[in-house]
Amino acid sequence: MKRNLLILAAIGFISVLLIVRLVAVHQTRLEAEERWFVQSLGYEFSVEVDSVRKYENNGGRVWARITEGNPKMYREDSLKNHFKNHEMLYFIFRHSGDSVSFVLPDATQLHTGDSIRISSSKDSVTVFHENKIVSQIPFSKTVVGWGASPFKRDK
Repeated sequence: MKRNLLILAAIGFISVLLIVRLVAVHQTRLEAEERWFVQSLGYEFSVEVDSVRKYENNGGRVWARITEGNPKMYREDSLKNHFKNHEMLYFIFRHSGDSVSFVLPDATQLHTGDSIRISSSKDSVTVFHENKIVSQIPFSKTVVGWGASPFKRDK
């Protein structure tokens, strides 16, 4: 009886370790694909914040006006067929004229008139308030989307 319980406990322990490893490997692949997505976008532009809709978890949707650069937003759609670990990723939505919106994780720090510099080459989103850096976060942490199941078979 003791032997059977030990064997069962060992099998359970190994199963838990394998599941933890599966989740960790999948998370690493998701993060790598997010970095690839950001680099492939080639975004180098600045915006001025028009308004912010804050979410409960400090994040929020930012509506802004492009002040420098051209984000060429068609690139996001052209990359969607190359995802291996995500079902979808996106960053920016174009509105009329030079108006855009996007989600930032630390939007509670933003005020109308703040400037934001988005750089794929530096993998950074830098927020300026009165020409002083308020925050800087990795661009790859700001993309929105969802991952595919780690159990999904290749198409």
